[in-house]
Amino acid sequence: MLLISHPSVSFGFWPHPCSIRGCMRINNLKNQVARTLTSGRGVVSFIVLLTSVITIPSLVIVTPSSSATFKAVQGNNDALKAKHSDWKLIEIEKVFAEKLPARYVKRAPAVARTLARLSERYQWDPFFLLALIETESQFHPDLIGKVGEIGLMQVRPSTSDWLCKKMRLNKKRGLNLFDPVVNLEMGVRYLTYLRDRFGDRPVWFTAAYNQGVGRVLRKTALAQNRAPGSFRHSYFDKISQKYLNLQLNRSTAL
Repeated sequence: MLLISHPSVSFGFWPHPCSIRGCMRINNLKNQVARTLTSGRGVVSFIVLLTSVITIPSLVIVTPSSSATFKAVQGNNDALKAKHSDWKLIEIEKVFAEKLPARYVKRAPAVARTLARLSERYQWDPFFLLALIETESQFHPDLIGKVGEIGLMQVRPSTSDWLCKKMRLNKKRGLNLFDPVVNLEMGVRYLTYLRDRFGDRPVWFTAAYNQGVGRVLRKTALAQNRAPGSFRHSYFDKISQKYLNLQLNRSTAL
């Protein structure tokens, strides 16, 4: 069964879709969000049904009985996503315009375009990245962390240098990580590397982004010895809550 909704009223995994198993009803919102934060695996957008919080109109339930029906649903969904791509970019830009410090507001359009481009290229939900940015830096490009992390996504200079070497990026050492565009380029690439390394485990790769790969590997090894799925981390809880807040703000703006 496929759940399709008009983009103007749906919450979901944009721009890359993921599969849906059965008719979803949220009993545990945290677990539902966790399943949407990795790369696309299907042809329809995942829709978070906040049944206890908000009523989402215009929901169409389609059961594909043939390949022709399935292709028709896919084509319609792709057309809707293309039609509303500019609208999504406007939403992202609005978040940056509201949350960036005053002296960076003029750069909100360029920063939003960068985030949208990276989201599409590396298959991320841009609102998940916005939630991570808010968790890391509260949208302050000048923020310096306790161990030297810099900027929107709190990237360490050593991490940036390592990433440039690993990915063979044609960039010089000493990138200006205070530049929001540069910081997003490095931060999203590093997060993508962690997702590739840890696979379909958003709690793990977000924890690795926050605490480092070595520490998470030690913790997950201990967790696996106790029971499958026993690894928990409050950092992902924070991102999930901010992600939900962003989605609720989108719904009230419709």
